[in-house]
Amino acid sequence: MGHASYTEVFSSLSSLSLSPTEISCDTAIRDWVLIPLSIVMVLIGVLRYFVYKLMRSPPTPDAKIVKEGARNLKAGANFIPHKSF
Repeated sequence: MGHASYTEVFSSLSSLSLSPTEISCDTAIRDWVLIPLSIVMVLIGVLRYFVYKLMRSPPTPDAKIVKEGARNLKAGANFIPHKSF
């Protein structure tokens, strides 16, 4: 069993005359299939985005940061003058 070498395969492929073929699409197919399909795909992408956004839980704050913020708020409570109320 003999295998063709790379140069033999390449030379045989280059000798083929491949003419570009034109792909034509009927306007009825474009209007009734491709356009609605494109619209549906865009709407599915938007729907997936919002479903993902709704299903995702909000990030929980770190307890250490919350305690530090409460401590800072409590420490600064005496700095507000009574006239501000």
